[in-house]
Amino acid sequence: MNRQTTGLVLCALLLTTFGHELVNRHQAARSAKKDHAPLDYKREHYHARDHNSEECYSVCESTGNGGSSNLTVIVNTTSSLVAVANVTAKVALVVDVKANLVVVLASSGVLIGVNLETKKALYVPAGSSNATWNGSVSLEDYLGNLTDGLEGLRKVVSEGAKHFNVSNVPEEVSAQVHLILIALSSGEEGNQKEAVAVLVEISVALRAALSVSLKVLRSGSVVVGLTLRAVVNITVGLAKLIGQIKGGVAVLVSARVTIDLNILLGAENAAAVFVSIVAQLAKAGVKLAEALSDILKFESLFALLVELGGNSSKGLNGLIKVVVALVNTLNEGNDPETLIHALIEYYGHGGRQEIGQQWDASIKAILDLVQEYHLEEVAKGLVEVLHKIQENKWTVNHVNLSAAIAILIATKENSVPLDNIVKILNLLGRRSLILVLITVLIRLLTIPGGIRVVISLAPNIKITIDLNVVNALRLLLRRVVIPIVRHNVLRILLTLPIIGDLLRHIQKSLVLRLEELIKHPECGKVIKELLELLNEARKNGGGGTSIGGSASGSGNTSIGGSVSGSGDSNGDGSGDGHVSGGGGGNGHGDNNGGGHGGSGGNGKGDESGSGSNSKESNESGSASGESGGHPHHSDEHGDKSKESKEKTHSRHKGRHQGHARHNKAGKNHKGKKHEHAKHLNEHKQ
Repeated sequence: MNRQTTGLVLCALLLTTFGHELVNRHQAARSAKKDHAPLDYKREHYHARDHNSEECYSVCESTGNGGSSNLTVIVNTTSSLVAVANVTAKVALVVDVKANLVVVLASSGVLIGVNLETKKALYVPAGSSNATWNGSVSLEDYLGNLTDGLEGLRKVVSEGAKHFNVSNVPEEVSAQVHLILIALSSGEEGNQKEAVAVLVEISVALRAALSVSLKVLRSGSVVVGLTLRAVVNITVGLAKLIGQIKGGVAVLVSARVTIDLNILLGAENAAAVFVSIVAQLAKAGVKLAEALSDILKFESLFALLVELGGNSSKGLNGLIKVVVALVNTLNEGNDPETLIHALIEYYGHGGRQEIGQQWDASIKAILDLVQEYHLEEVAKGLVEVLHKIQENKWTVNHVNLSAAIAILIATKENSVPLDNIVKILNLLGRRSLILVLITVLIRLLTIPGGIRVVISLAPNIKITIDLNVVNALRLLLRRVVIPIVRHNVLRILLTLPIIGDLLRHIQKSLVLRLEELIKHPECGKVIKELLELLNEARKNGGGGTSIGGSASGSGNTSIGGSVSGSGDSNGDGSGDGHVSGGGGGNGHGDNNGGGHGGSGGNGKGDESGSGSNSKESNESGSASGESGGHPHHSDEHGDKSKESKEKTHSRHKGRHQGHARHNKAGKNHKGKKHEHAKHLNEHKQ
């Protein structure tokens, strides 16, 4: 997994109601600090996208318009049509299972249709055809009148329509589809250009699932508090359940089993869906012991529950998803990043007040089902695991997963999500997992809005840049001009704002030191990926970008090019410096940030004063030559300073030019040569 998957977790979080609350939470945490306050994304369904850093997750629980995400699902088994509609916005997506067609409709008369096999498409603008839906009748009635399905509708509107291929979509069409997807809470809000491609991918998955499950669904409609993605994923889960039943859909059809939409889409959680469906099978006379023999195993059942839960990361469904990821990681069944992302999404969604009771109730419900239908023999292994879970004695490969579940269901009001994630990863006993977590967190900083996800995990870290910055990592690495390699990566990261705070926060919960983890052979692959990520961001970080002002609203600092030996004071007064050398060898430090280089013109400039600025601005200084790698924090220097502050504006010419505009300068560092020499000597040692 890579940046693609990380972008998906961002979508899962930022396009949720939770995502809209992130900044408010952070602001509350900062002002209360004072007190304490504290993203579905699998691209199995589709590839990387440009929006929100190229990707979105398959279950993005967004309301789209910030309101209710209630959708209406309509099933017409006679015409093989299934629609997902926002009746308030009067838009819908309709799939014709037999004809392999999809259309999106709006009551304005707009229609965009796509053949899911040939990828040929047509566009009917508003008001250009009397055959399209115009809102004068309900969507359910309109679909009921399409006796020949979408193929008949296509033939009627084809002559006056604009035809195109999904590989070359007119901008007007992309805009229309984009708006409809937003109204359907698809989580695809950010990428208009790819809207039709996303529509096709969603529809292909839905149509494939319906080709199996439509035979056992009842016609009708139901209003659900779900998103389009969740509806699709639950339908996929039902198809997988049917596929795992011995004899498949034929057994259900012969037993005349029909599944109520309210049960499938309206149940409280995936465990409730499963129990209800099994009850319907039993009522229809299906021989459960034979039909469910492949399902009633712990790994099989809980993987199925993830699907039936819409692949959601929220509440009990999210907990089940994390538990499955934990087991798969311990059994070498998935990439470790799958677990990291599941944890981030789970803690991002919140809403865990009653999660412990819900978890216990779901385990009991499954055990009761096994007992009621006399399935003890076929479900022997499953029952054994569930009893161990109830007794808090569940282990997998000698790892105490009951302890992990206890952390997951804990509801301490002031707990910090990142602390809990680190505790869970510590339990697994794999050194590399912590470095995978660090890599994922840093990769989030390469994505627009990713910094908000980081805030949700560690609300009290100091944020020194604009929350809306496009690529925070690139900005933070602007001052690093040397290649980042294994032996210096931790030293450099600790000097960076935000990242340094994250690492120090993680270190507090670790048994081993981060230095030991980085050196360990087990972590080589992860370190390689981390180094590639950092150096790629550093390489692409040229040009001037503005770092947003401090929390007090004062000045901005422009950093032009790669600045050596720079110090950066954040909005709370803390700064850092001594990242790398690269000046012109003249021993002169540019004191924009209040520091100055070593003397003697020997190319060994050391900006020990960097970052010692007033608390009101983010500033950076530059020293030529090669500077040390030790962090210096301006909160110490700035807080102790009793010297007067005056406005300055300085500029210097050399191999690297940096320009800083700031409201107030830091301390004067005259007479510090002895201190610089001492610091440089310590660094060499």
